Amino acid sequence: DVVAAAGLQPGDVIISIDGAKASTFDFATAVSALYGKQESGLKLGVVRLADLDSAKPKVETILLKRGVTLASAEGESVPLPPPYAEKRAR
Repeated sequence: DVVAAAGLQPGDVIISIDGAKASTFDFATAVSALYGKQESGLKLGVVRLADLDSAKPKVETILLKRGVTLASAEGESVPLPPPYAEKRAR
């Protein structure tokens, strides 16, 4: 699953997109910011569901690369819907 490969978990809350507060975006702007330019980087700030009620929730940073492809089991190149995780920093 692409979302799990990106390091996102069910219930995660995205609080920032490329350093900008996600709460300042309307839906269309957020989608546009997530998709962006092919092969470009994307930085998400995420709070895990378990930390939402904490007085000081831990923000995890997830670094992504848009439009990356992976090889399928048959050896074909399969495009992943952007964004796809390149690596995750904690």
